[in-house]
Amino acid sequence: MKAMDKAYDLADLPASVFSMADFQKFKKSCESLLWHYGWLAAKDAMKQKLCRYSITQKHHMLACRYIQQGKFLAPKMTWCYGPEGFMSMCIKIAAASVRGTSPAKLPGKVLEKFAFSYHLLLSGLLDLSEED
Repeated sequence: MKAMDKAYDLADLPASVFSMADFQKFKKSCESLLWHYGWLAAKDAMKQKLCRYSITQKHHMLACRYIQQGKFLAPKMTWCYGPEGFMSMCIKIAAASVRGTSPAKLPGKVLEKFAFSYHLLLSGLLDLSEED
């Protein structure tokens, strides 16, 4: 839990690019998290015949891709699971763009609204955790 908490804290730093020191801390935290989860899923739980934990695609992506991407761009800039309402936001933006818009102009209108909404999200002015 400590490793996961540390990784989440680092992923939420305001910078769009990690310093080398922050990247190393993030990498170490993620690797520790993966090691502990792997032990829990593959060794401890399986030996006790408990099917509570599994190695999933998300585990693979964290282990093989996500950590290394942190060298170039902080996780908050690419994290799909950070704001759980992300897809909901996309659907709302698209739905708000359709009415009265010709099909030829729709992609530009949706992208413009998305860019503005994402700017508000990254600036901390839009909070997707609040349900209306």
